Amino acid sequence: AVLMGLGLLGGEAVTIPLTVLVLACIAGAQVVYGVTPALHSPLMSVTNAISGMTAVGGLVCMGGGLLPVTPAQWLGAAAVLVSMVNIGGGFVMTNRMLGMFQKKDAPKAPLSASLRLALPALVLLAGYAAATACGAASQVVGMMLAGSAVCCLLAIGGLATQETAAFGNAVGLAGVTGGLVATLGSAGVSSAVYTQMAATMGIGGAFGMAVANKIAVTDLPQLVAGFHSLVGAAAVATAVASFIVEGGVGGLHRVASYAAAVIGAVTLTGSIVAFAKLQGLVSGSPLQFPLKRTTNALLALSVLGCYYALTTVPGLAGLNILLLGSAIAGVLGLLVTAGVGGGDMPVVITLLNSASGWALCAEGFVLSNSLLTIIGALIGSSGAILSQIMCV
Repeated sequence: AVLMGLGLLGGEAVTIPLTVLVLACIAGAQVVYGVTPALHSPLMSVTNAISGMTAVGGLVCMGGGLLPVTPAQWLGAAAVLVSMVNIGGGFVMTNRMLGMFQKKDAPKAPLSASLRLALPALVLLAGYAAATACGAASQVVGMMLAGSAVCCLLAIGGLATQETAAFGNAVGLAGVTGGLVATLGSAGVSSAVYTQMAATMGIGGAFGMAVANKIAVTDLPQLVAGFHSLVGAAAVATAVASFIVEGGVGGLHRVASYAAAVIGAVTLTGSIVAFAKLQGLVSGSPLQFPLKRTTNALLALSVLGCYYALTTVPGLAGLNILLLGSAIAGVLGLLVTAGVGGGDMPVVITLLNSASGWALCAEGFVLSNSLLTIIGALIGSSGAILSQIMCV
């Protein structure tokens, strides 16, 4: 009944993304229940890496020349940079986690096995390259994005067993790579901007891989939390940049931009606190102060109040309200996470993982990008279910 009502109010602009969202949630729920409990940590890591697809939104907002020019372009570049840190480090981190389950005396995988792991990415990219060579790149972008979404779904399913986990990680990387390549291919920008995009992606990815390779294996859980914060930051940056680019017009765009920014802000600050607690930078004891619940409730109401205010202000005049709502949401995320003990941080991280997925999903609504909607729903639903499993 709710879906039918939304369809009557918004038409195809609402019903199509919502249909994609619901189906992706169902698919995500089906695959995550099949993951063996021993692989829940790698599952959380690979979904975190996939959530770095916030880079797609940043790429859409990038422009200028060799360097960004406008504030929106700088925000887009920043979103791409931190998202690529998350992608590069996330998949390396997942691979290292999976290596913990291998026996020390186990023989190294032969070259043929490594080639099989790379096969999904090679097939996806080779198909797109062939279409580009034939001058049909624009006609296959949709299928490229669909293939990327399927790969990300298969990545979660691949974590079901230890035998298929490495392949699942490789398929997830193939999906993210395909989505980024398709976005770059359809960007239609100058060579200078393409250079800026390539440099930003390369620097971010290389830095993330270096961090994930250097950190101790025992510190990987807090690294997941740290990378979560980058996804939240990218979601906020993309939402604000898109709001500026679009001039703050369009009811659905405003709703989605505000949702992406608020959820991203909660993910950002909450993940920073989770990282600090797991790393021992702050006390693991729950934060206590007078009227804590009342304060949190007032902050939540303020976030809703800012959304209402945003709907009453036309155009870019609502930008300050968007920023204010995001800031309040960030404070709320910080206080709520700080109020949880260090022993429960793994559950908090899975919840924040889910939140990063919903932020990505909202970003998909902002940009009318089905790939981001699908992947966001997969990560959001899988993170929520994993949290429920861990609490039982």
